[in-house]
This record gives sequence, structure tokens and C-alpha cells, in this order.
Amino acid sequence: MARTDKVWIAHYIYATADGETCTAMKSVTAPTHALAMAAASRQAPAEEFVVSVHAQSEEQMLGAVRHRVAALSDRSIDAATLEALYDGDDDDEVEDGGG
Repeated sequence: MARTDKVWIAHYIYATADGETCTAMKSVTAPTHALAMAAASRQAPAEEFVVSVHAQSEEQMLGAVRHRVAALSDRSIDAATLEALYDGDDDDEVEDGGG
């Protein structure tokens, strides 16, 4: 059987030596998602990274991950907001009645 390769897009998120968060995109060719992940790992732009691999599509917006990372990096949670999120009022938590 002939090997049928697909083009996959690898989106990387990694930190530079000076702590800056960066993103990169590369294309890899492989017949399966698992082999595409392996190929993407070999081409990683840094020693430590996070990678997401998706089959190339006419509908995808190249740079979508980069735009999401940029949007998230502009947001920060201050101490008051964090405390409000985790204030201990877990209404969903079921208390054991002991009986």
C-alpha cells in the first residue's frame, strides 16, 4: 500500500532564554497525527515547548494560535479577582451529612 502523507500545521508556544513567550508555526508532512506530532517535536524551536498539531485545512486561519496567545498575554488576574474566583463558597460541593 502506498503511503499517503498529509500536511499538518504545528503551533508551538515556548519561552526564550530571557523569559519572553514566543509562538511559531511550522508545517510537517506525515501520514498520521502521531507521526506528525513526532516530526513536529523534532523540529521544535526550543528545548521546552508546547505544541499543537492539526491537519491543514482550507478553513483554518493561519496565526490563530498566535492571536490567542497575544490576547491572553495582555490579560492578567490581580489578587482581588483571584480571591473572588476562589473565595471558598463552593455551592456545587456536596457536604457529607455524616450519616
